Amino acid sequence: MHTTARLRRVIRWPFQGAGRPVAFLATGVLIQLAALVVMALPWIVLVPETWAAILLAVLVPLAAVVVAGPSLTEAQRGRFRTRLGVRIPSPYEGPRPSLPAWLRSPAARRQLGYHLLFGPLLALAAVFVLLMWAASAVAASIYGWIWLVPPESNLGQAGYTVLAAYITVAGVALLCAASWLSRALARLDTRTATLRLGPSREERLARRVEDLAESRAGLVDAVDDERRRIERDLHDGAQQRLVSLAVNLGLARATLGDLPEDARRVIDEAHREAKEAMEELNDLVRGLHPAVLEDRGLDAAISGIAARAPLPVGVTVNLPSRPAPAVEAVAYFTVSEALTNVVKHARASRAEVTVECLGATLVLVVSDDGVGGAEPAGGTGLSGLAKRVASVDGRLSVDSPVGGPTVLTVEFVRAVIAEDSVLLRIGVAKVLEMAGFEVAAEVGDAEALLAAVEEHRPDIAVVDVRMPPGFTDEGVHAALVIRQQWPGTAVLLLSQYVEERYAADLLSAHTAGIGYLLKQRVADVEEFAETLRQVAEGGTVLDPQVVAQLLVRRHSDPLDRLTPREREVLELMAGGRSNAGIAARLVVSESAVAKHINSILAKLDLPKAAADHRRVLAVLRFLGVT
Repeated sequence: MHTTARLRRVIRWPFQGAGRPVAFLATGVLIQLAALVVMALPWIVLVPETWAAILLAVLVPLAAVVVAGPSLTEAQRGRFRTRLGVRIPSPYEGPRPSLPAWLRSPAARRQLGYHLLFGPLLALAAVFVLLMWAASAVAASIYGWIWLVPPESNLGQAGYTVLAAYITVAGVALLCAASWLSRALARLDTRTATLRLGPSREERLARRVEDLAESRAGLVDAVDDERRRIERDLHDGAQQRLVSLAVNLGLARATLGDLPEDARRVIDEAHREAKEAMEELNDLVRGLHPAVLEDRGLDAAISGIAARAPLPVGVTVNLPSRPAPAVEAVAYFTVSEALTNVVKHARASRAEVTVECLGATLVLVVSDDGVGGAEPAGGTGLSGLAKRVASVDGRLSVDSPVGGPTVLTVEFVRAVIAEDSVLLRIGVAKVLEMAGFEVAAEVGDAEALLAAVEEHRPDIAVVDVRMPPGFTDEGVHAALVIRQQWPGTAVLLLSQYVEERYAADLLSAHTAGIGYLLKQRVADVEEFAETLRQVAEGGTVLDPQVVAQLLVRRHSDPLDRLTPREREVLELMAGGRSNAGIAARLVVSESAVAKHINSILAKLDLPKAAADHRRVLAVLRFLGVT
């Protein structure tokens, strides 16, 4: 019995797991056969003879296969899912795009490459494997059907039984080979389809980054919610019990006057311990999540911290609206820990706390008149503060010279990146972080960009000009919408090629907080970081090549009145340089630069307005935008 079972396992071993791959390959041949019939139909029905007919017989079926590409892709995904249990994810987030948008997408090129090249080659290999299965099955079973041949024919061929044995052995060997080839071909097809029919590596990385960003934001919110829950439980449970206990002990001490001295001393001690426990629990509750912060906002909560501090603390809070709850909580605990550090280490006589909005940026400043010398690595808790601030995309800086004063500044500066190339998006994110910005969101298309700007209200958006689904000027249109709906968000456009009309479109609508650079400028990290800061602060920066092309298109106008030095100054102004930057470049004084600029403004016949506005108008006149 055991020998028979072992023999059965040995016989079955080469063919285990081969059934599903064989059915998978056969289904793939049928799908490819349908496409082949479409391609061959004109040649079967019409038999073209002229060159025009031949061209139509090739292009029309090819166009039909291209149009049917999405349906073929779904059929192939269904084949992998039902036959092998392999789920190939869609390269699109959300519903499948329309046919024109699909044809313009990189995913369409990958999928058509599978349907028109890799799929037919794999189907041809599958036909070979299936024929091998049929031939090897016939050969291995020769002793089962050879008796159908007339006996006189067998007897007339001496040695036919030996030949049949050889054929049987060869058939069994081919069956084993066909089983192995079926599994190998199914694995190859799976790998190819995953790369061609599913999302690309960059798209998978982009989704992973987005998932990680969402999970981090969710974790921050979950932690904050948990702190609020614990605070409520302590307030409604343990805190109330301690209050009741302290009241009862106080009543006992007041009403039981005839108690022995030892008993009275025990009650007094218990009453004092209960009050101290209440104070410690209050401090613990405030450390978890103060109720006043949720009810009345940062102003009241920080004022409460200042009132409990053992030194005078001035508080100034000037916010047009309440920040997000997570940012509000981090700001509160940052002030609390910073003031604790002032009390422990600074030996200060006074501290100041200021919270205000500068543009779209929430700025928190804690200063003191102590001895200074605070270092983030010095064990004073500053490294922990930096991590707490970074959890909500904030930036902490400390200016603390020896001898004081110490100024701790927290800026909740946010940036959004819109770039369909994951590798470039990661590089830009690194540069932003190095420049002191915190990346609030990284997206790959214009629609997601607008949603991210609406959600995060960043200080600056770094936007690729060409993005899905059309890969034309989606980034420019999104930038115009951002500048119109959220004027506090600056926009820096990145383009692979010089397209001066994009810069003209942006500058004709808005003159501040605009930048336009070629993508190659990202490689100059320090200059790119400086450009980011200038644009975020409301400046206008244009790529030198854009400036050059705009100059080529400029016609004769009042600019001809300018001297060569004034032209040089105006060109540097168009490049986004300040007076100090122009003076350093031309090796002249800032007062000389100011005189040149006044002369330029006068010669260009600009209308009377604020100096900054006239400066921008001069740059626009120079670039030929107005």
